[in-house]
Amino acid sequence: MSKLFVVSCCCIPETDAILLEFLLSVLEKQTDAEWKLTYDLDGDITVIDTDSEDGQNLYQKTLSQNDQDTVIQLTSDVEKTNSDNSVLKPMRSAEFMSVINKILKQYPDLARETTELAEAPTARSNAVDEVVKSEPIPSVIKRPTVRRLYNLLTEDAANYKKPVELIYREVSIYINFSAKQLFCEHKLMLLSMLSKADVNNIEIRELNDFDFIKIERSIRPRPLSELIWCCTLLGSSGELVPSIDQNTRLHLKRWPNLKSLVHLPRHITLTAFLTKYTATLAEVSSQTRIPAEHVIDFINACSVMGFIDQREQTNSETKVIEKDTVKHGLFGKIRNKFGMKA
Repeated sequence: MSKLFVVSCCCIPETDAILLEFLLSVLEKQTDAEWKLTYDLDGDITVIDTDSEDGQNLYQKTLSQNDQDTVIQLTSDVEKTNSDNSVLKPMRSAEFMSVINKILKQYPDLARETTELAEAPTARSNAVDEVVKSEPIPSVIKRPTVRRLYNLLTEDAANYKKPVELIYREVSIYINFSAKQLFCEHKLMLLSMLSKADVNNIEIRELNDFDFIKIERSIRPRPLSELIWCCTLLGSSGELVPSIDQNTRLHLKRWPNLKSLVHLPRHITLTAFLTKYTATLAEVSSQTRIPAEHVIDFINACSVMGFIDQREQTNSETKVIEKDTVKHGLFGKIRNKFGMKA
């Protein structure tokens, strides 16, 4: 058995979410436990950015329903930092670690007990063309059990002839399916809770022409593909979409445009790996050292965007990367381009 801490990340801008992921990796070394970042409210510790109205409302609601000693407020307002568990932006690692350590001291039994999955063996040879034996896919992979927003966006678009408003917990987004346009006042990373919601809990109403014209005049349109990618990436929860067979070898036909799409550093690593190599889900997780559920979220997003190529299993050898290629490969290319030594 091993210890697991789950940290909920709510209404957090993308840059702060990336920093949080880094800080959790530091905590893993300090506490000898696994730390997982999630975008719902099921965590042992909850971090909420209260600078937005949505975040402030969620913070107050969370305090009233949960033990406030495990809720961390992230804010740029000095006046709000009077509460015990507040971290001032820009977030400093020392301040965040101090609050976390205080929570762990106050709640020594906060961690969850979880059965460790056996680590898939990694390639030990330096030979780049060493054959990787197929490993069983980890048990965390399962088929979707609920219909989420990305299912609606990819499967039900033809059902909506007029623009629609999607409403979830007082957050509204507007979609014109025929023009493949999205109208949204929020940053997409802030829609993480909407992405994970069951479609049955999302109110959908068609807009009349007059209401939609007002939306078009007040909000700049964005490609609907950005929302589809975001909702699949953040809403998959490690559950493989039915169109992907876990035993087939996968390859990226093209690089996702990560400049305009929501992403974290691990998605750059996965993009680089899957454009160069063809591998099963288990092999991707093993070779990149990225947890299987995060690999699945990325594969799902690439699949709904049409970026994934599935290939049947063959007896031919599959190239794998050396131990530190993922970590240094992109920078190595830059060094080689300018004639610099490692």
